[in-house]
Amino acid sequence: MARATIRDVARVAKVSDGTVSNALHRPHTVSETTRPRVLRAVAEVGYVPNAAARALRAGRTKSFGLAVLGFGNPFFVAIANAAEAAALEAGGLIALFNTSRDKGREERLLRRLGERHLDGLIITPLDVDDPLLDEIVARGTPVVVLLRQVRSRRHCAVRVDDYLAGALAARHLVERGHRRISYAGPVAEERHEGAAGVAREVGAAYAWVRTEGADVADGALVVAHLAGLPPADRPTAVFCENDILAVGVVQGARRAGLRVPEDLAVVGFDDTPLASAASAVGLTTLRQPAAEMARVAVELLVEEATCPHDVHRDVVFPPELVVRESSGRLR
Repeated sequence: MARATIRDVARVAKVSDGTVSNALHRPHTVSETTRPRVLRAVAEVGYVPNAAARALRAGRTKSFGLAVLGFGNPFFVAIANAAEAAALEAGGLIALFNTSRDKGREERLLRRLGERHLDGLIITPLDVDDPLLDEIVARGTPVVVLLRQVRSRRHCAVRVDDYLAGALAARHLVERGHRRISYAGPVAEERHEGAAGVAREVGAAYAWVRTEGADVADGALVVAHLAGLPPADRPTAVFCENDILAVGVVQGARRAGLRVPEDLAVVGFDDTPLASAASAVGLTTLRQPAAEMARVAVELLVEEATCPHDVHRDVVFPPELVVRESSGRLR
């Protein structure tokens, strides 16, 4: 016989999954008439709350998950190392998962994680409004979103100020004389919006070159796209979603006979070791504090798992512009 779920309780009680979770874990947030109805439904369907969560509140175990876009990016390796250290310090363990920026893979992973009853999940999701995240929370597993803004505040979030990062990158390129600027990457709308705002302010031409992924091969495709534009419309500077994509742009530019930064200025994001070691020129980039962000994410997860928040926190770190050779000299 299948194990009863929160959804079964919600169906019988005629309430939402979230109301069931609140009635069981935060009774003060539901009405005096709703909670008895939920408890009757719990008894009727034979629902047994997550034993792992109860054990965590009793201080017996902490088993967390960390799901990121890909461990091929050194930034996420740094995140994983710091998160593992923070979890160990809190007396727990953390399991690592890779979604590879694949929506189908992420969906399958979230469904499996919802069945495993982790004590908490840190994730960089492709879609922060994915209902599967709400289902995981409804089952008693708190979620902390990393590197994404959660406008609905349904989950705690830890992120860098992406709008400010985009504005810093664009203003830096404008100061170096560029009036045709592109942002390259598959996501991070806030960075695009920040850069576009500065471009509008100074009257610079601006475009978003959307890519499928954010690796070296995608960077080469960005250069191929730019090279196909008429010279008068071709951007002279590119701000990339991450350092790996930026390295691909630098390498693609060299193969296309373009000089960096003379013909094409390039700015990355993350300030991974790639920025100073793997590029033909030192890569100007925006630094986000991986270790500190991972530590705070684990702290929020422990707080949520032991004493669920009624108001979810949005912790925002400032980005730091790190100037190297790839963006050229001040004009």
